[in-house]
Amino acid sequence: MALNLDQIVQHYFTNFTSVNPNGVFPIGYKDDFLDGGQSKYLNEEKMEEKIEDNNNSTEQDQSNAEDRRARGEFVRGVSSHRNWLGDYDFPLEPDRYVLFVANNCPWCHRAMLALTTSPKMSSLIKASVMFYRRGGPEGRWQFLPTDDAEIKDFERERPELLKGIDTSDPTNNGFIFAPSICKLGSATSTQTSVPILFDTKSKKVVSNESADIVRMFSTLSGTFDLDKVELIDELNSRIYQDVNNGAYRAGFTSNQASHEEASAKYFKAFDWLDGLLSKSKYLIGDDKPSEVDLRLFPTIYRHDPVYFSRMKLNVAMVRDYPNLNRWFLDMKKVKGVEECSRLDHCVAGYFGRTGNGIVPFEGLTHDGVMGY
Repeated sequence: MALNLDQIVQHYFTNFTSVNPNGVFPIGYKDDFLDGGQSKYLNEEKMEEKIEDNNNSTEQDQSNAEDRRARGEFVRGVSSHRNWLGDYDFPLEPDRYVLFVANNCPWCHRAMLALTTSPKMSSLIKASVMFYRRGGPEGRWQFLPTDDAEIKDFERERPELLKGIDTSDPTNNGFIFAPSICKLGSATSTQTSVPILFDTKSKKVVSNESADIVRMFSTLSGTFDLDKVELIDELNSRIYQDVNNGAYRAGFTSNQASHEEASAKYFKAFDWLDGLLSKSKYLIGDDKPSEVDLRLFPTIYRHDPVYFSRMKLNVAMVRDYPNLNRWFLDMKKVKGVEECSRLDHCVAGYFGRTGNGIVPFEGLTHDGVMGY
């Protein structure tokens, strides 16, 4: 009797709900346990066709969003605070603004990358790091709890995890959870996410859209190349839709078809990126990273140690794409990148609040070279 690997995979991923509550099973290793199927997911689209099909580098398609969510599809919400730093209401004054982030959040990570790789911004913006695990009755982003009962055993065993996290609101407005930051300047706000760029003087939110924050910082610091804005926006569109948000569409859906569609697009985009990076050191040229690189890095940083298993994106690892992996290693060497990259927070944040709560700290160092 032949071994039916399809049945084995489906059995484990659909029966053990404590570690796989959504019940979907991955496309990698379904057909051949010696090959995750990387060769099946090659880039087939021409750039022009892809961009025309999905020309949005900030938002997921919102059509019939509630119906799609009801069917189990992950549909990301839309940020509503979309002001601009440097406008009349938000002048460029030193030490006036605070960027609230959580290190495990990839949207926060790219905002922090834009901040730490742009030295000119440090006099304007101070960062406040929130806890990597959400809390409270509604599961919201929070500061580090002072109640020891809220700290888990793996955190007590690794006190270094909690270093660098703020225990209270540095703006002295009494914020405990992220939604209260948005509500202070707009009582009707329903926004709950980070990052949040906050004006301490007017007590209003400048922006909670990470794409805008990245563009603001790179523009104000003089690192954004306006001559290449069209190419930057084109690359950002596919990277956002298929890679950045694609990981969430694959990992946070309970709909098998949605998972398989998102996973296929994700790995076809990896192949596309690997091809682009065979021609240059960074995604646009050899000189220095652009906004596109900063927006891609958080997903690539998380893929092997987190998304491969947590999001069931197990077709291949970053190290299986030689040019993408080389880019990853080069990006880690860029000044300011390691400063705002906390892989321990990523692993603890993603695994510490879902499934059975077991956090796989083994193989934590993702250097693109070491095996796990």
